[in-house]
Amino acid sequence: MQLIILEPFSTGSHEKFVKILSFIFPQSSSYYELEGKKWHWRLQCSAAIYATSIPHQSDGNFVLLASSMVNLADLVALRPDLQRCKRKVLYFHENQYAYPSSSSSSSSSSSQRQSQSQTKTFNNDGYAQVMSALVADVVLFNSLYNLNSFLAGLKQQMAMIPKDCRPPTKILDQIQAKSRVLFFPIDRPLPYNPPQPLDSLHVVWNHRWEHDKNPELLFSALAKIRTRNICVSVIGEKTNSNSFPSVFSTNMSHINLLHFGYVEDVDEYRSVLKSADVVLSTANQEFFGISMLEGVSYGAVPLAPNRLSYQELYPRKECLYNTESQLCKRLENWAGDLDKFRNITRKKILAKINMEKFYLDGGGSLKNEYELCVMGGGGGEGGGGGGTWYGITSSIWCSFIAAIFAIICLRILISPHECLVGLGVDYNSQRISGKAELQAYYAGSSCAVSFAILSMRKGKVGLLVILCVLGGFIVGRFVNYNDNGKDNDEGYDGGAEVVFFAENVGAAITLVLLMFRD
Repeated sequence: MQLIILEPFSTGSHEKFVKILSFIFPQSSSYYELEGKKWHWRLQCSAAIYATSIPHQSDGNFVLLASSMVNLADLVALRPDLQRCKRKVLYFHENQYAYPSSSSSSSSSSSQRQSQSQTKTFNNDGYAQVMSALVADVVLFNSLYNLNSFLAGLKQQMAMIPKDCRPPTKILDQIQAKSRVLFFPIDRPLPYNPPQPLDSLHVVWNHRWEHDKNPELLFSALAKIRTRNICVSVIGEKTNSNSFPSVFSTNMSHINLLHFGYVEDVDEYRSVLKSADVVLSTANQEFFGISMLEGVSYGAVPLAPNRLSYQELYPRKECLYNTESQLCKRLENWAGDLDKFRNITRKKILAKINMEKFYLDGGGSLKNEYELCVMGGGGGEGGGGGGTWYGITSSIWCSFIAAIFAIICLRILISPHECLVGLGVDYNSQRISGKAELQAYYAGSSCAVSFAILSMRKGKVGLLVILCVLGGFIVGRFVNYNDNGKDNDEGYDGGAEVVFFAENVGAAITLVLLMFRD
């Protein structure tokens, strides 16, 4: 089956991602890339360009994968033949609700941007991505922060729309139900001989020289650090901006600079990372953080703000800071006892970071996840899995199983005595343990199946239902039986009634969740 890949902003991580896809799907891919410039116009106009440049598809035996810089809704409206594909996959490198952007300028310079999430203007770029997500069959995000900030931005923008013009709020659930987190793959380092350690703590700052990476904090912290046992490499990605923050042009004589400036050569860039002790971020905005993970892959300890995507990638206590003073203190402590840091502290911290899940050939089978999500079987809510099961949507499976549970519940609720007698329970001669065993079997099977279904759907409310059912069963088992464990005059005891009530209420709530989850 053919894979058509659309990337209208082919630069940086966007360009690298296309190369990664060509490695994962080498035989079946067609690529349509546009130069990575003027991101605002690319987002608004690339659909019309692709509508005239993509060859007509005579059949639907292909998958369409577009970055979130393509207005997918416009594209399939202009090209109905693309709508007939097996699936439409949308990949979010970033979202325009949380990304520093400008609605008044087409320039890509961050110095001319302001966060639209902090203004009261309608974010047209963000809403275009919402329409793309609604049209797509599978929506992929490179981090949970990216997904959550996108949904939060949409929710905030929905509140701005007049009620009589507002789309139904269920579009949030529709997008979330077909979304999942799929990490951006990192290259596994080739075997290498570690370089001779430096006499000072080597800190690498390897980010775009733009304002959203907050270089001002970097130089402010370096000026306040009280130890001289630190050397710094300020390198980064070349940008299309006409200018970069003025802080890079200030006097840096007080800083022990080892490297300064863009590193064009890949091998030279890797050699800097190999000698790094710490890879540092001061970013105000980060949807994933490829450069940080590249540093970690070569053995550097990550040190990043306690926000953004960093919270889901690194251990907070060891690797994240909240204030500038915490940043300075952490570097001072590590530099103060360099031998301890390199021989003990660094090894303990890196042992807590599972880099295998970021490699295509790692133990996390990231390559398999890409194949599954792109070519078939992906989806799932909020990073979960299983949008379709063998071609049948999960909502159909859920409804089918829910119907079975409904019949069981109704049967027991209408005639519990007959159900118990049918299983050989004698009310007059048997102790109450017979009914308790039946309840245990019923509760256990119901909870197990419900948990499996709801965990696939990532239903947080469903987990509470399960806990309620199990809690009711446990309470019922430990309630003292009437008449020393014998049936009372009505054929029930206090414990069994609690069990019965908890299980059937839990089953009823679970039924509602399963039927209306989508």
